[in-house]
Amino acid sequence: MRDTGVGIGAEDLEGLFVPYKQARHGVEYTGSSSGLGLYISRGIARQMGGDLRGMSGGIGLGSKFVFEFEANLHVASRASSSSSSSKSVAVPIIQ
Repeated sequence: MRDTGVGIGAEDLEGLFVPYKQARHGVEYTGSSSGLGLYISRGIARQMGGDLRGMSGGIGLGSKFVFEFEANLHVASRASSSSSSSKSVAVPIIQ
C-alpha cells in the first residue's frame, strides 16, 4: 500500500512495529489510536510465513507498506483438469 500522507522520518522507521509507539514528528494528531495496528498486522503476516515492511522517503514524501507472503496457486491445465502447478507470485493488494 502506498500513501501520499505526511511520511515517516528515518528516526521513526525503526520503531514502526513497536507496540504503542506512534511517530509524531511535529504533526498535530487529533485522532485516537492505540499504536497497535502495525504491530498486530506484522504479527499476523509473520504467522502466515510472511512479513510486513514499511518504508518512506522522509517527512512529506508519503509511505509505502509491503505485505510479503508465499502462496501456492494451483492452476488447472486446459488439457487436463487434474494436473496443476504451484507458483510463487507477487500480488499487489492496494496501490
